[in-house]
Amino acid sequence: MHDDADLVGEFTRDQYVFTLRRDGEVHRVEAREGDSVPIPVCHIYNPYTSPGWLSGWFLDWWRPWIELQAQRVIAEAAAAGSDREPDASTQPDHIPR
Repeated sequence: MHDDADLVGEFTRDQYVFTLRRDGEVHRVEAREGDSVPIPVCHIYNPYTSPGWLSGWFLDWWRPWIELQAQRVIAEAAAAGSDREPDASTQPDHIPR
């Protein structure tokens, strides 16, 4: 069972509920249908790169929609102050000094 402290938000499509959780510097998206056990969908390492897709979700046609919804939830949480802003060192163009 997950601690609600790492919960960033949720979004739905058809009978699926997608849950977005923060795990350190990574956001994890899980999907569940009804009361079923959550299934890992993808990991979002930062908002500037594509998610790391897991299992059969790599070929799923919902991928663009899931990514867009997850990025929206992350941005809304960051704007509300309930999630940390991305660290500059995780940006693809970051040059360490």
